[in-house]
Amino acid sequence: VADFNGVLRIIDISDPIYPNEVGFYNEGGYAWSVYVLGNYAYLALQTDGLSIIDIFDPTSPLEAGSYDTEHIAMDVYVQGDYAYVADFEDGLRIIDVSDPTSPSEVGFYLTGDSIVAWSVYALGDYAYLSATRDGLRILDISDPTSPSEVGFYDTFIGSVWDVFILGDYAYVAYGAYGLIILDISYFTGIEEQGSAKPDNFSLSTYPNPFNSAVTISVGEGLRPSRVEIFDINGRMVGEIPVFRSESAKPLSTNASGACRWQPDESIGSGVYLVRAKTDGQTITKRIVYLK
Repeated sequence: VADFNGVLRIIDISDPIYPNEVGFYNEGGYAWSVYVLGNYAYLALQTDGLSIIDIFDPTSPLEAGSYDTEHIAMDVYVQGDYAYVADFEDGLRIIDVSDPTSPSEVGFYLTGDSIVAWSVYALGDYAYLSATRDGLRILDISDPTSPSEVGFYDTFIGSVWDVFILGDYAYVAYGAYGLIILDISYFTGIEEQGSAKPDNFSLSTYPNPFNSAVTISVGEGLRPSRVEIFDINGRMVGEIPVFRSESAKPLSTNASGACRWQPDESIGSGVYLVRAKTDGQTITKRIVYLK
């Protein structure tokens, strides 16, 4: 928990009825938000920029490194080797955190006069930036050294304060006007329904939800090249070749071309996307895995 007055609070929630604090780190400044990845907590500390806290021992957190951004660090999201910081009037700052002890800025995007960056969510090649009165800005971050705006949603009235991405949708906190939900499938690249697909191109899963393995079936008479499994962040976690060659039979004896996905131990419970491809067409279906 980012506890505003410079304090990171670490709460044991193993028993959600009786949560209790097990450790804290008093950084000073104003802790506005926190993102946890692996053994590190990344704190957005307003005028003090980004602080990286080693939380390997939750009872004794220690600062590993820090980076003082140009303006006011309001929010942070970490993906891979990069921390994306919403830095108020200084837009989006991209910090290389591959070495947590020596973070460095590699790129930035200035939002322009009077446009403030309040919160950020990164997913794949895109960062979604809440720009308060100027709505939601979508930035291409495929090259972290040179981010560029590729889309936006102008709210016209009210302010966008926060955003969360799930599958093909952006859930946007729209100030006093509540919640708005935006279709961002153009940017995620994973669509719930394919376009111009053959009439018999179908995709079914059973059981769904599942807790061990799921059987995936495509339309009869079709020859899908492969079936891919993605997590809700668009990362591929599994790939199943349905046919070994043009003359081969499907891996399953099911005439409809069924195959089976059994997640390994590294795959956690959650929502996943199954995508089948054939002859340039794709179709996608959501599944729920419960360990």
